[in-house]
Amino acid sequence: MSGGGVSLGSTSGSGGMPASASTSASGGVSAWAGVPAPGADRPSTGARATRGRLLSLLSEACELEHALACSYLYAAFSIKRDIADGITWEEQQRNRLWAGRIYHIAAQEMLHLAQAWNLLAAAGGMPYYARPNFPLAARHYPLNVALVLRKFDLATLDRFLYYEAPAHNDPRAPDRALPPDAAWPIDESFPYTSVGELYGEIRYVIEHVDEEHLFLRPGAGQARPELVDFADVIPVVDRATAFAAIDRITLQGEGITEDREDSHFGVFRAIRRQLAAIGPEPPDGPAAGAADGSTAGSAAGSAAGSAAAHPVADNPFVRRRRDQIPAAVFPSRGDGIETTEITDALAVLAVDLFDDVYVSMLQAMAYAFVNVDDGDAGGGGADRASTVRSLARASLELMTTVIKPLGEAICQLPSGRPGVNAGPTFALTRHSYLPNAADVSRVVYGERLVELAAHAHLLTDAARDPHVPWPAQRQLQGAAANLARIAAALTLRATP
Repeated sequence: MSGGGVSLGSTSGSGGMPASASTSASGGVSAWAGVPAPGADRPSTGARATRGRLLSLLSEACELEHALACSYLYAAFSIKRDIADGITWEEQQRNRLWAGRIYHIAAQEMLHLAQAWNLLAAAGGMPYYARPNFPLAARHYPLNVALVLRKFDLATLDRFLYYEAPAHNDPRAPDRALPPDAAWPIDESFPYTSVGELYGEIRYVIEHVDEEHLFLRPGAGQARPELVDFADVIPVVDRATAFAAIDRITLQGEGITEDREDSHFGVFRAIRRQLAAIGPEPPDGPAAGAADGSTAGSAAGSAAGSAAAHPVADNPFVRRRRDQIPAAVFPSRGDGIETTEITDALAVLAVDLFDDVYVSMLQAMAYAFVNVDDGDAGGGGADRASTVRSLARASLELMTTVIKPLGEAICQLPSGRPGVNAGPTFALTRHSYLPNAADVSRVVYGERLVELAAHAHLLTDAARDPHVPWPAQRQLQGAAANLARIAAALTLRATP
């Protein structure tokens, strides 16, 4: 993800949005020619360029990429994709296309997280996936905008467009007011105005720290496509490859001056236009200030979105955590962030399983990155290399065959609040990193997946109820079967 060039820090609640820029489907790395690097046209904050500052900035970037992937996944999970949801065949095909494009963007955010991990490893750090639980207040990040979990509609797409706005200064991008009903949080000051500037600061520090001093073991600890299944991940071995990695992140996120249609910004803008076009005009006429320059506003999007998304809760939670925003700071409606407690027993069971599998996926992914050299070269022996590859594979399979169907199913379950469906919370519960010892990690991780597979079995039994939509039952059963299969494969390898 990369946003930039958009000031969201004014107390009036306004910011710039590229509204009428032309699009181009061409583009690639070569299209960066003549375009200033992110942050290159502004002075640094003046802080010293040190390894410690670089590691801090990269950790912050990891939090952002991770949080954005979750926010995008949540919107995709909420999209209706079955005829049983009360949509036509044509709407089903359209909705599935939208969901597929958003899933692709979320996968690229995970690639960006992996790329940031490579940057961290090159500079002497380790994989970092910690972040505050949702909703994330504006004060946490340079966006000056909260990061939230919200269903797919125009207001959510407006938010995504602000996240991914191009960092280049485009004269065709006028300032526009924020959408009136997008629940924008109270503005808070922060030293950056965009994520593009954050990556620009990272680039500045890398440029001004002695290269030989910064890259202590060139090539060590670098994940490559053959291990982590990210075809575009770049091993960082020196300043040039570090800059290439940053350029890849910003290019995929914000596009370039010509506004690539396949950038995250371009994709969200296209989806927003399509959604706005099918919605009826609100009673008082078109709303002003649409993020893509169209005249259709968020009120129209709410009507259009009813055919596109389930009525999923905003920022769901099962147990209120200490780091969640208290109601006294952000009232439930109006100028703040709404949260929704999940109380339905079946939904609670499903959300708990989702969170546990999500954390387990992160544990496996981090283990593979920490021990990547053993997985690549077998430096720690065949047993250690096998464990690295097995956990890397498990993290990917959990992501695609368990977390995805679980998330989609949860969005069809009742929350316990009338008229509002549940949603996955992406809660980071307390846990530890897996130990480096391959035999110990394999046993500990295998045991955990067996426990979760038993949990999933209980969930599918409880979901055999005529009140549970059959698409949700089918997805829960598929997720449970896949989780049991992954657990069995790992425990079989763990057997002496």
